Amino acid sequence: MDANQPSNVVLTPDGRSAYAPVLEGVEQYAVDASGRLTPKDPAILPAGFATDGIAVTPNGRSLYVGSEKGISQFSIDAGTGKLTPKTPATVLVPGQSDPSVDDLQVTPDGRTLYLAGACCESLFQFDVSPVAGNLSPKTPPAVGSVDTPQVVAVAPDAPVAAFSARRSNLVVRFDGSSSYDPGARIARFGWNFGDGWGPRLRSAAAAAPLPAARPLPGDVDPRERERLLAR
Repeated sequence: MDANQPSNVVLTPDGRSAYAPVLEGVEQYAVDASGRLTPKDPAILPAGFATDGIAVTPNGRSLYVGSEKGISQFSIDAGTGKLTPKTPATVLVPGQSDPSVDDLQVTPDGRTLYLAGACCESLFQFDVSPVAGNLSPKTPPAVGSVDTPQVVAVAPDAPVAAFSARRSNLVVRFDGSSSYDPGARIARFGWNFGDGWGPRLRSAAAAAPLPAARPLPGDVDPRERERLLAR
């Protein structure tokens, strides 16, 4: 096999630059109006022993490439599309000396990167700093999977839970009407307080799509929470 045989390819959001991981690193190309590729200078940048995993942030400012050591991270020049290694150049995958990165995906808001690797039955998660685009492991750094994940997909229109809470004496009223689902109509609302107790609610004015905590007086009997919170 050619050491520089590309295993994947990604484009910047503006479609003017393309990047491909190869065994020696990452190749970078300019894309003209007809879609033709021209190697940039330099044509290849070191990225460790690169793997299939590669991702560009939605703002087109950062590129991440999987390697045998972890994730190589680059800044993308806004004018030329050329890559420059960030500091640090490589971010390690917590607890993994050889993560064997199969796939990388950045969320549509550009705030999180997920990693799937052949190393283990887990999905790894990283924060993406809003300005520099540098990666740092979340807490926890990994979430267990039922099998060894090879590909990660992020829904671009996932529902968003938003709520407010108002307290009057021992009654707390939750309002989840500001929640929204970009891809569809919200079918139902429901609270999960995490302790097995929850009010019987029927409308957005009293519930939200995702779990939430709520303030309650310390002397309230847990068995009374449903009565106190229900409207």
